[in-house]
Amino acid sequence: MGELRRLADMALGSAQELVKSIECAATITRADVRDDLDDFLQALERLVTLEHQADEQIRLLRRRLVSDVEDPRALYLLHHLAQALETATDAYRHAGQALRGYLMEEVIR
Repeated sequence: MGELRRLADMALGSAQELVKSIECAATITRADVRDDLDDFLQALERLVTLEHQADEQIRLLRRRLVSDVEDPRALYLLHHLAQALETATDAYRHAGQALRGYLMEEVIR
């Protein structure tokens, strides 16, 4: 099922972008914010974009599951797996936004 694979790829991409944002944030100081902050914000923007794409992808996947999967056990399993992947993208986005809040309030201020 290609939709599930795309959703998994989005969750993986989100994890990678969160790692990039953490790496960038680790080097940001009050004295030198410019390049690292730009890199951080770009990674955060990609993270938010991936989360929005995952929201759309899970809607597509749910429609496909309802129309194509007849076995109730397979439907149950695929739905919960897809939901876990989409929930991961939400959590990564929230973590990135929390890190942005911390940087703006505690580090750069």
